[in-house]
Amino acid sequence: MAVYTGGPYILYSELFDRKPVWADLVGILQGLGRVDTVLLLSRINTYLRHALHSHGREKVNWVQAFLVRNLIDDLTLERLRERFPYAQMPDRPIFHPLQILNMLRLAMTNCASDEQQQPENSEAIRFQLGTACLMMNDMLSSQQEELAILKGPADDREKQLMAQMLTMWEVMNPAAAHHLLFRSHVMLMLAEGRSDP
Repeated sequence: MAVYTGGPYILYSELFDRKPVWADLVGILQGLGRVDTVLLLSRINTYLRHALHSHGREKVNWVQAFLVRNLIDDLTLERLRERFPYAQMPDRPIFHPLQILNMLRLAMTNCASDEQQQPENSEAIRFQLGTACLMMNDMLSSQQEELAILKGPADDREKQLMAQMLTMWEVMNPAAAHHLLFRSHVMLMLAEGRSDP
């Protein structure tokens, strides 16, 4: 059975006509409590992966709608409706695993002490986290990578796009657990210089 992985994610810059910088994203995270932010992002990752690998397009749509209701503020929602009036959430998601994994990494290093704001206890704080996630979508590719898929011969652009998507394909479609264990065993043997199983 083919796994539905969603379409191209929506960028902050598509809604607000400016590309965010790292300082914008880090500034938001510094006002959030580390443990609660990491736990919430971990739950979001679980929702997304479960929807993508278990239930297909309908579940992806439900999870995206749930996350938008809980993490996207009214101004951003209004701009979404204005700029993407006919887009379906599974075709243009805001939230996806690669984004959330990067947010987890940044939250671990940039969120404040645990006495700070807790995302689940405040709608305003959840909206800040949702804005940070949307900003992260712009950070997932560099200006050079964007130019590589926008300019040049069609074949070269297609190859560049495929190369850039490899990481996302790996993250969104991990191997089955039993295969991961076998692969880890083989990698360990190779690292130790052994060739026997």
